[in-house]
Amino acid sequence: ILADPIADEKPSRLRDGTWGLRWSGSAGGQDLGLIYAWTFHRPPSVDMGAFLLDPAQKIRLTYDRFHLVGLEAAAAPGGFNLRAEGAFYLTRDLAGDDPRVRNSRIGGVLGFDRDLLTGKLNLNAQIRSLVTLNPEAIKGNGQGDADYQTDGRYTETMAAFRLGGTFLRDRLKPQVSVTTGLERRDLRIEPEILWSPGDDLELGLRYVHYAGDRDGVFGQF
Repeated sequence: ILADPIADEKPSRLRDGTWGLRWSGSAGGQDLGLIYAWTFHRPPSVDMGAFLLDPAQKIRLTYDRFHLVGLEAAAAPGGFNLRAEGAFYLTRDLAGDDPRVRNSRIGGVLGFDRDLLTGKLNLNAQIRSLVTLNPEAIKGNGQGDADYQTDGRYTETMAAFRLGGTFLRDRLKPQVSVTTGLERRDLRIEPEILWSPGDDLELGLRYVHYAGDRDGVFGQF
């Protein structure tokens, strides 16, 4: 076992920073927004090419730069708060065939929330999807590609729901959150209850349950 098998290229200079611009406005009863950012993927890319050829070499972790362009909109018809977001993640691997760099992606979110029982309960629901572009190039590169998935799926769709409320003059706050991955059929359920017997004391109880395909985001737990 090597004493230091990983070379982690962490951003450490001023030019390694991130920056962005955001515009927001309203038109026709809708809130609109536009965002641009020049930033990094949070999970690093893993380059094992040299290590696989010679175990004396290091595994390299790099944080890929990408351009983020996003749009957002919100409206509130009939007591529903509706939201929609879309984004394009553009990396320098335009063809998608560089195994060391993550491919570009397209993502989107649709959701709503609504108060129930005259405001004592609130229901929040959303669906989020992320699509990795040029999946055939990833498959052609095999396991050495930073985006490689063992199950061959290059879309990720999550549906999330949260039902929560406040009772007893806001002293009792129960809620339950459910998130499921549609492609890999994995699941996360999180019931929680908070109780405030006094102004300076809050007690809480929470349980988290994971289930599903071990290749999924939640099933692996």
